[in-house]
Amino acid sequence: MIGPGMARLWADRGGAVAIIVAVVGMVLVLTAGVVFDIARTVRIKQALQQDIDRAAMSAAAVAYAERPGEAPNEAAMSAAMRRYLGDVNERVPGIAALAAPRITYNRKPRDDVTVTMDADIETAFLKILNIDEIPVEVEATAKRPEPGPLELALVLDRTWSMSAMLGGVQKSVTLRNAATMLVDRLMTTDNAKVGVVPFSTWINVEQSLWTQSWLSVPATQTSSWTSCSYPNAKGCITPSFQSTCITDGLSMPCTRWGTTTCTSWGDKVCKTYTSISSFGGCLGVRSSKRDTIIDPTNPKYPGILGTCAQTPILDLTSRSDLGGRGVGEVKTRISQLTPVLNGQVTETFIPGGLVWGWNMLTSEMPLTRASTPAEAKARGISKVLVLMTDGDNTVRPSGASFVGQSPPTEADALTENLCRNIKADGILIFTVAFTVDNARTQTMLRNCASRPDYFYLANNSLELESAFNQIGTSLTRLRLIN
Repeated sequence: MIGPGMARLWADRGGAVAIIVAVVGMVLVLTAGVVFDIARTVRIKQALQQDIDRAAMSAAAVAYAERPGEAPNEAAMSAAMRRYLGDVNERVPGIAALAAPRITYNRKPRDDVTVTMDADIETAFLKILNIDEIPVEVEATAKRPEPGPLELALVLDRTWSMSAMLGGVQKSVTLRNAATMLVDRLMTTDNAKVGVVPFSTWINVEQSLWTQSWLSVPATQTSSWTSCSYPNAKGCITPSFQSTCITDGLSMPCTRWGTTTCTSWGDKVCKTYTSISSFGGCLGVRSSKRDTIIDPTNPKYPGILGTCAQTPILDLTSRSDLGGRGVGEVKTRISQLTPVLNGQVTETFIPGGLVWGWNMLTSEMPLTRASTPAEAKARGISKVLVLMTDGDNTVRPSGASFVGQSPPTEADALTENLCRNIKADGILIFTVAFTVDNARTQTMLRNCASRPDYFYLANNSLELESAFNQIGTSLTRLRLIN
């Protein structure tokens, strides 16, 4: 039995236990409340952080609308941020107070945008401790668009049809402007290397490559011929008439001449002339392996005798090349893409441009500045070929030279095979058809592109500039850096 003393002791202990239980219960409830408020604050801060991240990206993306060379539009960046964060109170409940977001553009070389915002998060249980709000700060920094590691071959049409006027401007001028803007956009750092492959009938390589083992340079030839005339002829008439001539698919007025007749011819005078023909840089097509670049020394690329009117290829060039003049050299080469009424550069042979664009983007001979596949994989380098043409293939290979062909069955088949082989080599292809009306050629170029949206049909100058601008957008990227 429990005596009276023990009963009193037990009653006293029971009261103490009740008090302890009550206190512990209050502590547990308060702790749970604190944990709840802190967890809630973390969730709301995370939601705000997502909004700030997107606002910074939106502000940085303003650069996509800026023309190359323009000063960064800080007012537009601020407006883009405000548009995105305008209804953040509605999207993120639980905010007691929200300060106006702040934006800072950090100029080059950083070229990034930082967005910061302060907020007070309303508490639920901490009000017991007289804590009504928890202050937080969120911040995000987004790098404005810049090219990722990139090797780009610009394969550009320099045929006679580019001399046509469109909207009062020669088509070649529009191409040069669009390509130059793309270069300005991409070559902001050494991350991007750009090369230029002007194509028409012939391809031209610079003199520094003339001794390479993959090139068959023909021996200089001396030729003589005799020409006779009648310098004392009298009463001569040469009839002429106006006609229409077609060069590279472009119709233009021309004068044709008939047979000369004279009332008296006089004595015939003959003279002998001598000329020397040497290699000037123009290349024909290989007699075999025309849709591949493997084994460049078997057969070799054939050199063509005579001066070469084509603009030479410029191999991959970075901003810091040539003593920091790399961008200028690329733009200079583009500026030389003027149409010339010369048989070497008047007609269109797209496969020639594709072969040398492909050569440019591989590290093996004949052009060797590109990264190896292992280097490209390790550094995440994108290899990209942009093909721009304004018309159909108009010639086909005949030996090392070319002859006209309509329809261009053989040249089109070579184009299609080359496109497949280039894409299989891990190279992205963008194609731009500039005022191309032929449905067959449009389909060929659309199929050549790596994706349907990498094909652009430009029917006027604005659409051509837009196509190059969209290609630039595809090759640059936004990224959060904080």
